[in-house]
Amino acid sequence: MSDRPSIIRTEPWAGRDGMVRLHCADGPSVRFRDGWTVHTWRGTRVPADLIEGDGWTPEQILKEANQEIRRCAVERQGGWPWFVDALGLRSIAPAVPDPGNPGQYLALYDLPDDMFEEPLRLLLCRNGTVEMDGTRRAFGLTVPAEITDPVGAAAWGYDDPDSPVRMTPELYATLARRT
Repeated sequence: MSDRPSIIRTEPWAGRDGMVRLHCADGPSVRFRDGWTVHTWRGTRVPADLIEGDGWTPEQILKEANQEIRRCAVERQGGWPWFVDALGLRSIAPAVPDPGNPGQYLALYDLPDDMFEEPLRLLLCRNGTVEMDGTRRAFGLTVPAEITDPVGAAAWGYDDPDSPVRMTPELYATLARRT
């Protein structure tokens, strides 16, 4: 048990009549009287320094291992177009329709060589699951640099090395989403 929080900050949760979720763009969303705090971005718990300061640099964002926190950091700073521009990323190929996620697109970018121990690329994609408000969250996923097309990068993300069936771009293209 604990004492009640001294501060709770929320925002309306679109698509959920009258419901709210924890959110504060410039401080803790929850503060307890003993000083303990929780920072959230649209309902996702994030590190305090993402919210308390000016946000993270593109390099800090890309080094974040947790994809949800990475997504929140990019949203806070201005979205994936801001991120691509801020790093000066070069597109590998034109964006293509996502065959495993109808109505969405896949884009593949080169990442700077000195950011990671090995060369990587960035796949921009949308979540296959529709949120309660009807939107789809955008993600930037790192993939091996030898992948040269966006569909191949998406397939690589679904591949399971322990499975006897390889997730090829052709197999990925046959996936069907539940509606």
